[in-house]
Amino acid sequence: VENLSKNNDYKIKLFDSFSHQLITPLNGALSPLNTVIKCKNLPENLKSVLKYSKHSLILLENLINSVIDY
Repeated sequence: VENLSKNNDYKIKLFDSFSHQLITPLNGALSPLNTVIKCKNLPENLKSVLKYSKHSLILLENLINSVIDY
């Protein structure tokens, strides 16, 4: 039973570390992307591509968060 508990603790720590390693760079990409999208002199075709990229990153963030919450 003690080994099982240690094993579970290890898995939880590994999972926490792994999820943090995914979320941190994701937020690092979303934040500047939001700033660039707000630029008024940004060409519309470029803004459209950046918004699509933002949407994809948000979907990935939601997927990661749902796995973390599970």
